[in-house]
Amino acid sequence: MRLVPFTAHFGAEIHDYDLTRVADDIAAANLRKLLAEKLVLVFRGQQLTPEAHVRLGHVFGTIAPRHPLYDHVPGHEPIMIIRNDKDHPPENEVWHSDLSCKAHPPAVSILHGVTLPPSGGDTLWCNMHAVHDALSQPMRQFLGGLTAVHDFQTGFAYVRDRKEERVAILDQVEREANRARHPIIKPHPRTGRPLVYVNESFTSHIHELPEHEGRPVLRMLFDMVKNATFQMRLRWEPGTVVMWDNMATQHFAVGDHYPQVREMHRVTVLPAA
Repeated sequence: MRLVPFTAHFGAEIHDYDLTRVADDIAAANLRKLLAEKLVLVFRGQQLTPEAHVRLGHVFGTIAPRHPLYDHVPGHEPIMIIRNDKDHPPENEVWHSDLSCKAHPPAVSILHGVTLPPSGGDTLWCNMHAVHDALSQPMRQFLGGLTAVHDFQTGFAYVRDRKEERVAILDQVEREANRARHPIIKPHPRTGRPLVYVNESFTSHIHELPEHEGRPVLRMLFDMVKNATFQMRLRWEPGTVVMWDNMATQHFAVGDHYPQVREMHRVTVLPAA
């Protein structure tokens, strides 16, 4: 294995590593340790079958149930399909952490670029530890006493706005099981390092503050995520697989490839019990 840092602060590109061969406990433990340190791992030149993708997910824990609003790979329900083409425009052009609306959101996401456009379609990640560390000490103390509400309906409000057929599915999603309150500043469960845990997609409001006070605070935090200092940007190539820490990072899928086809397959892993 050869590791090349992606930025000075987080992320790494891993060379000479075959993800289909992560079979023994030592290799799996090393991969988990590396992800905890680097937060985003990029693997090029992989030949990842659906079966290998699911096995890789199990390296990190229990795979999350299928997403109600997305198709899955036939015969492989844990693998979600995210496809853009002329009839399916991009819908992830907002910074987010996958399903933060859950009481126990996914811990790890593993994304495989299956069909890539000839240009565009990059993905960005933001280091939420770095966002925390850039806050002043008084602001950290203030935010440390607050919680924010994350809501599935907020994250997928665009489905209603576009009047898509998926509105019927959205209406069937159980509200209470897909709405959660999380501390705005929380320790990472594996490392204990503090991070900011709000995102522009799912976070609806700050529980302890009225709207006119809470909204400017959220806007300040959302704007910090857009600072390139805290980010890394990936240009996809055929055979690229990326895994990331879903609590310590947020991500943003750039839609500048539209209407060219871009199809990604994703497995998400639940946090340890």
